Amino acid sequence: MEMTDYPLTMMQGYELGYEEMMNFLDRIGEDEDQKDEAWQAVSKNRRMLLPFGAVAMREVLSVMEPKSICFSAQGVREGLLYSLLSSEDQQQDPLLVASRQLALCAHARPSMPTRLPHGRG
Repeated sequence: MEMTDYPLTMMQGYELGYEEMMNFLDRIGEDEDQKDEAWQAVSKNRRMLLPFGAVAMREVLSVMEPKSICFSAQGVREGLLYSLLSSEDQQQDPLLVASRQLALCAHARPSMPTRLPHGRG
């Protein structure tokens, strides 16, 4: 996004054409010293993995040949996982479920509330 002077820092809804994306994926494999300052914004650990992801993405896109690629900040990954949950699990409050699991891990009482009281702030 920085390399194309996109005015926002949130990638939600950011879209690239097929050829532009393929060119971008090619650039990821270049020597790190030749890369734009935008690359330095990515943590070193993630930067090391980017070439592998680029190869995989390039293969998928070359088979699909989409007109464009639109990015989602979280929706696709979390939406896919959510769709795999049972109806019962989808109805649960994720904050309470996670809190209960953390409490169990910390050896706290498992009899935590199942609802948050309303009107408290």
